[in-house]
Amino acid sequence: MPRARPQCENYQVTVRKTAHAPIKRGTLKHIRYSVIIVGLGAIGSYLAGELTARGYSVLGLEQYAPVHDRGGYSGESRLFRMAYHEGAEYVPLLKYSRNYFIDLDTRHPAKLFHQTGALTIGHPNGAGLIGVQDSINNFHIDFEAYDAEELRRRYPQHADITDEIGILDKQGGVLYSDAIVHQMQQEAKAAGAELYTHEEVVGFEETARGVKVRTVRDTYKTDHLIVCAGVWSKTLMPELEPYVSIVPISLGWYITNGVTDYAPSSFPGFIRESNGSHLYGFPCLDGMTVKVGNVGNRSEVPTPRELPPRASGPALREPAQLVTRYLKGVTDGPARHSMHMDLFSQDHRPIIDRLSGRIIVATAFSGHGFKLTPALGRAIADLVEDQEPAFSLQNFNLSRFFEPSA
Repeated sequence: MPRARPQCENYQVTVRKTAHAPIKRGTLKHIRYSVIIVGLGAIGSYLAGELTARGYSVLGLEQYAPVHDRGGYSGESRLFRMAYHEGAEYVPLLKYSRNYFIDLDTRHPAKLFHQTGALTIGHPNGAGLIGVQDSINNFHIDFEAYDAEELRRRYPQHADITDEIGILDKQGGVLYSDAIVHQMQQEAKAAGAELYTHEEVVGFEETARGVKVRTVRDTYKTDHLIVCAGVWSKTLMPELEPYVSIVPISLGWYITNGVTDYAPSSFPGFIRESNGSHLYGFPCLDGMTVKVGNVGNRSEVPTPRELPPRASGPALREPAQLVTRYLKGVTDGPARHSMHMDLFSQDHRPIIDRLSGRIIVATAFSGHGFKLTPALGRAIADLVEDQEPAFSLQNFNLSRFFEPSA
């Protein structure tokens, strides 16, 4: 049965007491902001800069440090792909985002975007390769295609190539996600945004004159509220519960033997779908290790606080077995690994919607939000201004999960 559209009036959650010392900002209840952003991950940090540049007074609230290990962006790096197997509809957004990342890279002293290309390996009739080819055909993306023999010759780092083929998306690469979020925050602050960290939001309430946002320290008033709190969106907005789930993501760093060439100039970031497994990985960025993850054993957790601190059992063993099988010259277990999490919607599309005249939710980016951040952030900023979004958000509305109430 279709569900009724959730009503957005008064959200209140129970939180644990924080252990950190209070920051002496004084009471700020008299200050009213044009926009308050809850969550300073990739989308929140981008929006803080974008909306400040558009002339809005912006307050960003983050419960942890400015950059931390619990965000959807966490884990050092992310693949960027233009030939997108998730759907050709995303390609215009990816084109815009790629230009933004290139521009950001030129403004930063360290490398933020390694344009290594992005290699997809799989069977010709596999869903991943079909999706990649569809994006290429619809948008004339620059690519190279390899049969199994050529794939083995060009990229000898990949093992157990049988009847797979490879497609190199020449506009793909690797993004330093943690560093990019930091840079976006720095630019937002330089433009005039106020970003408060270690300040958890406990609830918000829409009134006739705006929105009141309550934190563990204070109450703030705003004309517009954007909730982009990642996995914590589910806690702040229980109405999302039926449509989203918190998914753990385990990443491992494997030491190379120093002989097999995993440098960015020789080894592009990759996705591989072989024999029912889905592996993705990155070139050696630190001179010692390659980072690899796999899509598997992703049993959801009820709340963010229940994310296990370490992978164990099959969640640790199976990725290591796949790495040993499909990559040459790396250790048979990770030298280090980390656990992260992201919020996934039922259909693995983002949830971006206006819940009322003043409240926008932007969450559940479902494992592919980081690379889309600049385009989606621009469209959300347009939504705040009651403009037609630069990129359509229609497919991301909550209404896709239910019929509107009569």
